[in-house]
Amino acid sequence: MQSQRPNPSLNEGGGSDDRMRRVVFLMLIVVTACNADNRASGNDAATPPIDAAMGGGGTDAPSGVCVPGQSIACFAPGGCQGGQVCKADGSGYADCICAVGAGVPEGSLPPDSDAGGPESSLTDSSLPDASPSDASPPDGWAPDGGTVINCVQPADGPGLAGGPVWLPPQGGGAWRAQLQDPRWAGGPVYAFAVHSGGATQQQALYRFVYAGNNLYVSIQVLADADGPDGVDGVYFGITEGTGGAGAHLFYVQLDTGSPPSPCTAQAVFHDPPPAPCPVPNSGGTITYYKTLDRSLSPPTWTAQATPPTWLKNLATWGTNTPGVAWAVTFQIDVTGPGITGATNAFFGAGIQMSPGTVVYLTSSSQPGALNPAIGPGIPAGKTITDWVPFDPLGRVCSSGIQISDTSVGLLSGASLANNVNTCPVPPNPPGTTCANTFRVEAQNVPAGAAPFALRTRIRVSDWGSTIADSNAPWHDFGIPPDVFLQPQSYFTSNPQWAWSQSGSTATIDYTCARDGVHSFCPWLSTAGASQYQSMLFEFAPSPYAVGAPGWTIQSPAVYRNMAFGTLSTLSEPATITLQGLEKQLGAPADRDVYLYVETRNMPPHGRLPMELSEERLASVRRHASHAQSEPRHAWSSAPTGDQALADAYPTYRVFVYYDGGETVTMKGHVRKVLVPMTPFGFYLSHKGTFYGFTHSLTFLDAPAAEIAPNFYVVHAKNEGKFHVRTTITAEEQPVHEPSLAKPEPRASTVVAHN
Repeated sequence: MQSQRPNPSLNEGGGSDDRMRRVVFLMLIVVTACNADNRASGNDAATPPIDAAMGGGGTDAPSGVCVPGQSIACFAPGGCQGGQVCKADGSGYADCICAVGAGVPEGSLPPDSDAGGPESSLTDSSLPDASPSDASPPDGWAPDGGTVINCVQPADGPGLAGGPVWLPPQGGGAWRAQLQDPRWAGGPVYAFAVHSGGATQQQALYRFVYAGNNLYVSIQVLADADGPDGVDGVYFGITEGTGGAGAHLFYVQLDTGSPPSPCTAQAVFHDPPPAPCPVPNSGGTITYYKTLDRSLSPPTWTAQATPPTWLKNLATWGTNTPGVAWAVTFQIDVTGPGITGATNAFFGAGIQMSPGTVVYLTSSSQPGALNPAIGPGIPAGKTITDWVPFDPLGRVCSSGIQISDTSVGLLSGASLANNVNTCPVPPNPPGTTCANTFRVEAQNVPAGAAPFALRTRIRVSDWGSTIADSNAPWHDFGIPPDVFLQPQSYFTSNPQWAWSQSGSTATIDYTCARDGVHSFCPWLSTAGASQYQSMLFEFAPSPYAVGAPGWTIQSPAVYRNMAFGTLSTLSEPATITLQGLEKQLGAPADRDVYLYVETRNMPPHGRLPMELSEERLASVRRHASHAQSEPRHAWSSAPTGDQALADAYPTYRVFVYYDGGETVTMKGHVRKVLVPMTPFGFYLSHKGTFYGFTHSLTFLDAPAAEIAPNFYVVHAKNEGKFHVRTTITAEEQPVHEPSLAKPEPRASTVVAHN
């Protein structure tokens, strides 16, 4: 039997009024100063203004004078191509800032630079009025290998001053025992990326804000097969910036033994029951490492006997915390370690899925042979190579262009979905053909952008789970791999593409063309007549937008693997494939694949009638897809579109992992390290009265074993695949009294049911 996690009421909201969208840290472009201004490069007259290419006015200025803030394209000595911005006093242009890969000749980068990504990915021939480069990027290329500077935004809560306060303050005072305190609203929510392409795994999130010399951090795990325990934990590292040469890293285990805070006391705001009060962590749950000189290769990290006094208000949020499996929050007084100026940070979560397995999700690269771990079980290497860079704490900055997995998909009326119109016969008459339009809705796009200043490449695969890598079997269906390099005329003269913009929201539509044989597209020979397809969307600015102000893209790639399903019964096959893994890992191997089924808002079949609020579901779906234009309703309190949907809809999600061949010793026990694949599942709806849910997971062509509640393992061949079927029913009759008759034996292929 599948265990059911306690769920909130189907028609009641909970949590804060302020939640934020999901973004990721892995960005598109590395920029470097070419140390020459526009006048030195001799390009004042030869190069058109970037803002003209973006649709701006491109106002001319008198000779030797420019319009403050105006940006123009430039070529600096060595030939690097990019942009530069007029100084605030209008006296001239600042240094030429060049996009790495934008036609940068070998040797033109500073000695410590790393171009990353494909060589010379943006060339002279890729400018808008020229033909695309003959040297197209390889299939599977994603525009991801770069770094941008991020910001820790000031705390901002309506009517609430300062940072969030989740534990009783020393000396007394008001506090709010709520994981999604409105004061977190100043900082966006980040999901952990599962590969270098930047697409994310909806299993854990993190967010942070800054107020009064204090950094506030929240790391939230959304799914955990065996629930919160003392082996689960979070990781956080930070450098001292310009204030010192050192760096600090903490491993915080969940505190499952200390008494909770007294949040149910009178006048303390807290989430409604059964939500727990946060538990103040004891010092014994904290492992603290420190290096005095992070510039060494490698730095020397030493374990400290006790945590520092400037690490404050550590708290564990356990079972029944709204919207999460568990979470950890803490506060850092940055004056203690002397953190000033620009800094770098590391975020991570270690999730024990069963007594023998663990999943690590991190914001940066995990340890390897060339960069060993800081300490046992720590998923961070000694040498700080790609910890996330930040501007000085509390500096307000643009959050960049935002695209989430709920703002992309197939256009279905006014909604976005995974459902391909397959032109079934019936109800369609024979010979009917169907068009399918894919849509991207991007937020915070600079106003007045030229059409297709933002580009997307869309690929599809069989419904189910693939490895989280570009080597996975993603299929093109008409969009060329070098779409990011195409001239603007490729889009404007092609009726398959459409662009519109309203304020800071830009919409890109792509209607695929049929192959002349099948009645619809995209048609996958391996998918049969399934109406669902998994989708991978990748993004980059046009060549002229690269490096221009406002054209940072927060999410270089997103998966769309959650579909909307209508009950009473949904029965859908799915493919789990390891194709591409041998190429990624460099060696063939059979391996175990693990599946964890998570259900939310799905009470089991019973005798009490219930209904879903169609108004609430429709409102949350509109907000998740169109966050800028659709206001958040009071009953939608989640920080991301995906969480908002999962809070409102009955949700069935399958998390998939493979055994990466590595182990870690935790508390004297050896555990396999599992590598996330792409999850998939359904947001479910039903009209009218029903009496709860039943659901099953059937393994169609591979034996499976249940190793923990809802957690299964299948042994798969190298590059192999297997198939499962998910069946979900909203029961429209109440459960009958138990019968004295013996139950029917369960079919051997069904390993999970409720």
